[in-house]
Amino acid sequence: MTQQIIVGLIVALAALATATVALASPDPRSLVLKLNDLPAGFSIDRKETESRSNATVARETSATMTKLTRWGRITGFQATFTREPTLRGLLAGALEVQSLASIYRTRHGAAASFVETRRACLKPPFKQLSVGRRLGHEAAYCVATRKSGNTKVTVYVLAWRRNNVTAGVLLAGLAGVVDPTEAVRLARKQDARIAATLK
Repeated sequence: MTQQIIVGLIVALAALATATVALASPDPRSLVLKLNDLPAGFSIDRKETESRSNATVARETSATMTKLTRWGRITGFQATFTREPTLRGLLAGALEVQSLASIYRTRHGAAASFVETRRACLKPPFKQLSVGRRLGHEAAYCVATRKSGNTKVTVYVLAWRRNNVTAGVLLAGLAGVVDPTEAVRLARKQDARIAATLK
């Protein structure tokens, strides 16, 4: 139900990406949310949980190899979690959660990539939301609601940067059911993991 919307948003998130010295490169799998970070009822979508090489990003999104190379993107990881679309699941909140992280050689490269992500969040049909207190070193939060058949689907996208890592959390579900504070809560949990890993 949410696939087309999510694919479009991944284009912006996959391009996520201010020092000049290359920084350490952790395992990107350690930078995303885990199943036990989510509310009960979710399971891992193993087909959509994978490493995101530059070649994969360039092949599946609008980010070109030229841009990825200029930004110094090293690699990334995407974890996807889904909830069964039963009546109980539909009314429980988000039906799908994606957690993404990309690692860059420098903070400068990550920041340059994040500029494009922020720009995408400013364009219709997205509307900007407040993330509240500071998240990472910079953040952008937006929401869009579209029709999928006869159903209105709301997608919340929260992207941020911490040092040379850019990250994103995407929540999708029935309009009026998904709590916007849930994206913020999950993003802060993921950011804490990133901060601890980068120490």
